Amino acid sequence: MQAPPEYLERFAHIPDKLRRSYAAMVSVLDDGVGAVLAALEQHQLRHRTLVCFLSDNGGPTAANGARNHPLRGFKGDVFEGGIRVPFLVAWPGVLPAGTVYEHPVSSLDLARTALAVGRAEPNDASQLDGVNLIPFLAGQRPEPPQASLFWRMEDGRSWAVRVGQHKLLQTSAKTPPALYDLGADVGEQNDLAAEQPDLVSALARQFADWDRRNHPPRFLGFREYHAEKNAFYERLNAAAPEATPGLR
Repeated sequence: MQAPPEYLERFAHIPDKLRRSYAAMVSVLDDGVGAVLAALEQHQLRHRTLVCFLSDNGGPTAANGARNHPLRGFKGDVFEGGIRVPFLVAWPGVLPAGTVYEHPVSSLDLARTALAVGRAEPNDASQLDGVNLIPFLAGQRPEPPQASLFWRMEDGRSWAVRVGQHKLLQTSAKTPPALYDLGADVGEQNDLAAEQPDLVSALARQFADWDRRNHPPRFLGFREYHAEKNAFYERLNAAAPEATPGLR
């Protein structure tokens, strides 16, 4: 959580240090995006460029001052606060400006969208999730881009499926699935599972059918990397504890 002093000064009125740093970092990012768009304008490329901006996950509220209100949850879980993120798309002359697209989309749609914009075809289309978003965002297709959306966390025990406004999720192997109507309850406070057991079963079957086609969860060496890094620091601390107090 770091930002240049001049940006921190912009938000000196925020008493919470984490929140102040977070605001300053967002401001740095805003200026960086502005510089990119200005360069596109300067080189007359703005109307030839599809610009997409999105977050990779919801804010880890306890760690960095982010706020996910009114959404429940945070980075790392399958509540809306963990998986619903800001997602902006701009293409002047092709997509309407200043509009809000109400149907849910996924970051996985970006691959097919980029291929379509570049008039390219994937080597094996069956291996790509997602859809080309341009016809939907341009108003040429009124239906939702995806009939169903699925999430599965690395541990494989927390997952979610969304169909229309209904979302079924399970946060751990020890808790039963919970059902929410996001149209009426975006904060996921009113569990409808007991009232609609048939819908719970149907959505759970959809998730199981989808998950059956997936590989076992992997995290690309993340655990191994951190195990090696921590072992290095343990050796370093043991060799010279006075030089590296509490180093991790």
